[in-house]
Amino acid sequence: FPSHDSGPESPCILYYIKFKFENTVFYKIGITTLSTKQRFRKAQQYNITLVEENQIETTLGSAIKAEQAILSEYYEYRFDANGILKDIGGGTECFSTNIMAKYNMELADYII
Repeated sequence: FPSHDSGPESPCILYYIKFKFENTVFYKIGITTLSTKQRFRKAQQYNITLVEENQIETTLGSAIKAEQAILSEYYEYRFDANGILKDIGGGTECFSTNIMAKYNMELADYII
């Protein structure tokens, strides 16, 4: 996760990805200054497959606002993936349903 020394104008990536672990499919929203491949480089060793990803380049300030808006707006679909992502992190920013497809939304719709 970007350090808090980064200002709101720092470049970053807001991503929304689909993961599969055994018979569980879940979706994760997040922010990285790396590529998603680098951010989730450990996933394969835990048999977690990155199935598909959607990302947008933006600024840290906009990404944080967008992530918070999506997490609160779709709270009822939240999925606790801490057990699955325990050594990777970010298990609290996950959903059980593809909310972007369900509500026909794009990450860009949340970037202000």
